[in-house]
Amino acid sequence: MLERSQSLRRDLLLLLVLLLPWFLLLTGVRPLSVPDEGRYPEIAREMLLSGDFITPRINGAVFLDKPALYYWLQAVSMQFFGVSATSIRLMPALFGVAGCLAVFAAGWRWFGRRAAWLSALVLASSPLYFMASQYANLDLEVATWIALSLLAFMVGRQATDPARRRAWLWAAYLAGGLGALTKGLIGFVLPALVIFAWMLWRRRWRELPSWQLYWLPLAVLLVCLPWYAAVQWYNPQFLHFFFVYQQFQRYTGGGFNNAFPAWFYLAVLALTLLPWSFWLPGALRHGWQNRHVGNETYALLFAWPLAILLFFSLPASKIVSYILPVTFPLALLLGARLDARWREGKPGGWLALASGILLAALGVAALVAAGMHKPKLPPGWLLAGMGATLLLAAALCAWGWRRGMAATVLGLALGGAGLAGWLLPAIPYMERNSAQAAAEVLKPMLGPDAVLVSYRNYFQDLPLYLNRRELIRVVDDWQDPEIVKTDNWRREFYFALRDQPEAREWLLDAAAFKALLAGPRSVYVIARRDNEAELMQLGLQRYWQEGDLQIYVRPDHALK
Repeated sequence: MLERSQSLRRDLLLLLVLLLPWFLLLTGVRPLSVPDEGRYPEIAREMLLSGDFITPRINGAVFLDKPALYYWLQAVSMQFFGVSATSIRLMPALFGVAGCLAVFAAGWRWFGRRAAWLSALVLASSPLYFMASQYANLDLEVATWIALSLLAFMVGRQATDPARRRAWLWAAYLAGGLGALTKGLIGFVLPALVIFAWMLWRRRWRELPSWQLYWLPLAVLLVCLPWYAAVQWYNPQFLHFFFVYQQFQRYTGGGFNNAFPAWFYLAVLALTLLPWSFWLPGALRHGWQNRHVGNETYALLFAWPLAILLFFSLPASKIVSYILPVTFPLALLLGARLDARWREGKPGGWLALASGILLAALGVAALVAAGMHKPKLPPGWLLAGMGATLLLAAALCAWGWRRGMAATVLGLALGGAGLAGWLLPAIPYMERNSAQAAAEVLKPMLGPDAVLVSYRNYFQDLPLYLNRRELIRVVDDWQDPEIVKTDNWRREFYFALRDQPEAREWLLDAAAFKALLAGPRSVYVIARRDNEAELMQLGLQRYWQEGDLQIYVRPDHALK
């Protein structure tokens, strides 16, 4: 037993050494993607500036949409490494590593060493999972807490020693609490839903007393209550806004994000887990056939994705990254299935051939696009790199068709990693909405007495690139009744005007903006091109333009 534990620790250390470069290498290769990579990290930066780690704020406006754990972790990263794309994406990348380590440890315990390596490889090279680890929002973090909660629960349930059982169950419930401190109720509701669904399916309700579920609310309260109570004390509107408006109405309503049909997430998984998704039906069939084996492990891994898929498919509003919690059990099921084929000595077969054909088609398409030189496409070198990587992956899959699973697995991993790794630096060429270039122009102009105004828009990443203490003035029609019907920055600032009387100092209407322009301070205005006529009528002149972004100044303000 001791030797087995030492072997696991050695493997985990080796895996950590391999994973860290992969997950950290690309964190700084592209500008921040808005809105999320501007919104959430900016809240952490403002916490550092103000010293207030209780009430989240964005550009001075109280922001009660999400709990505080993510902001605290971001603030730690910024405190040690400064404000940059790399420091902002550090925590998501580390959560990506942690999720792979957890899957490896679970796979090693339940299915064996090779299955553990295969499961971790599947997860680390899945485009959906890896790209989520390179994106600074809360979705991968809460998905990892959910996975840790469920994996720890299963280990605790299977433990025969009472002390170990109690420790693992407490770990499961504390992970649920940390999930609730990351993104609210789903942090512990989703693990509870999966366990409940599995319990009913497998008729395990007689085990309920041994799970010590009475510790769950205590663990969640222990983790969450200090911050929830403190933020409610300083913001009396918090409990209703957070639980009723953001949690329940957001789940049941249809006006928050794009509406999609019930099958949306099945299509998402098929596309974003390529090329591994070719192997998912076989992995699910293998899990179903073995649901009575391994002390219910396969049954839980089967119930886990089904329960969460159903939960997120019911509402009309859907976001791709919400489905991240299912990538963990799917990786374990795929690892177990691939290991079973490997042990049976089977070659990759027609699935390897089909995967290779798909990767070859994608590689050829990338190479063709590389020679087209169209302005909306990423640069040719990037597309050529993607094409070459995918063709190499296709060749490995074709080799594995007849020769064995080793080449197939290597080709699949290279294909998934190649898709994700080359897509990440291509994102800026497709989005083209970063304010980084404007920030570089503004930095030398914004002295201590200068005022920066964002006109009829709020550029979420601009405060991070400028890293100033002074708030950005935002001009808009705050009486517009349509504001509350859209889920964007305007509604966030509208709530601030309702609940924070002092917000009128920096959230300006047209009259307040004209008064500011008539004052003695230097005023610099950033806006989109479609506001040019309005700004010209106010006597401003355009100083800089790139793409859709423009910077305006008063003619009588000399630029130094």
